[in-house]
Amino acid sequence: MDIAAASVSNSLASVKQEVSVSLLKKSLDQNKDMASQLITKVLEGSLDPNLGNKLNIRV
Repeated sequence: MDIAAASVSNSLASVKQEVSVSLLKKSLDQNKDMASQLITKVLEGSLDPNLGNKLNIRV
């Protein structure tokens, strides 16, 4: 393998790695946003003090 081919191969591997890291960062950011929204929704639902205090069952 000559030096030019090795250089091109190394460059392509570097680009692939950068793209993978970038996609992973974007995915992590989206998951953080979704988790934050979910936590906010759960906390908003728990603000009603009368919710879940009574259970009516008939047998």
